[in-house]
Amino acid sequence: MYKNVGGDHLVAIGDSALLNNSSGLRNTAVGSLSLYKNTTGDNNTGEGYQTLYNNTIGATNIAAGFQALYQHNRQ
Repeated sequence: MYKNVGGDHLVAIGDSALLNNSSGLRNTAVGSLSLYKNTTGDNNTGEGYQTLYNNTIGATNIAAGFQALYQHNRQ
């Protein structure tokens, strides 16, 4: 959550999890690089290495397992 400025109710566990989140709300990232590129996406849960990695704006997603929904980026 290095770049977080307005996001709230966030959980990040793991190396660089939710690193780029700026204003996304109610996100949970468990695992290295989980939700790495998320910026404004809300209500996402990623559990595992690089889950939802490229998601930036997608909302209300659940991904579990190695690189699950890695390329996903839709609302």
